Amino acid sequence: MSERIIYEIRFHKSIKIAPGVKLNINKKV
Repeated sequence: MSERIIYEIRFHKSIKIAPGVKLNINKKV
């Protein structure tokens, strides 16, 4: 169970980080 929770947290984190990085790249360009 704990492994599944960690996997979900990592998945959500990667999704949240992706848009932020894209926004930063767009702002810099």
